[in-house]
Amino acid sequence: MGRAVTGDVDREELRERISVIMQDYTRWPMTALENITMGRAINERLLAMATAAGADQVIEGLPEGHEAHLDRRFRGGTELSGGQWRRVAIARGF
Repeated sequence: MGRAVTGDVDREELRERISVIMQDYTRWPMTALENITMGRAINERLLAMATAAGADQVIEGLPEGHEAHLDRRFRGGTELSGGQWRRVAIARGF
């Protein structure tokens, strides 16, 4: 049986635990790392989530790794396949 929740809920903590990955996810024209972190501090947990999503393999295959710009409009920029973008989007959600 499920556990009943009583009392007040810390809204900020709740917000930190929710993410949404839309089927038509956004392909941000930023670096690979920026696409995953979205302004958050880099830590071991974040890197583990990127690994869980398979985004680490995508990034390792890029010429500039984490610093690769994911948009051909940038000089030397890279365009990912649909499946690669999906892995980046999933890592972002984690």
